[in-house]
Amino acid sequence: MNQRGQAFVEALILSCLITTGIIITTKAGLTIIQNLIINEFVENTLICSFEKNKNCLEHFKKNISSLNIKILSLSLETSQTVHVLKLKAETTNGRLFIKESELTLDLSFK
Repeated sequence: MNQRGQAFVEALILSCLITTGIIITTKAGLTIIQNLIINEFVENTLICSFEKNKNCLEHFKKNISSLNIKILSLSLETSQTVHVLKLKAETTNGRLFIKESELTLDLSFK
C-alpha cells in the first residue's frame, strides 16, 4: 500500500474512533442529565406532599411524561413527618430508573 492509501486508512480509523467517543460521551451526558431531572422532579413532589397539596403525583406524572418516560410503578407513602416516593420508570431507549426517595421533617430542638 502506498503512503497516501495508508494515510487515508489511518485517517478513517481515527475518525471512526473519534466519532465513537463522541457518541458514547453524548449518551453518558444525556443519561446524567435525565437522572438529574428525574431527581429534581422527585424532590419537588416530596416537598409538594409536605405542603399538603392534592395533585402532587398528577403533576409529577405530567412532568415526567414530557420526557418520554413510561412510569411502571409510582407510590407516595406519607406519614406526619416522613414522606417516601417510590418510582420505577423506563425510558424510550430501554433504560430503567428505580428511585426511592425519602424526605423527613425533623422539628426537634437540641
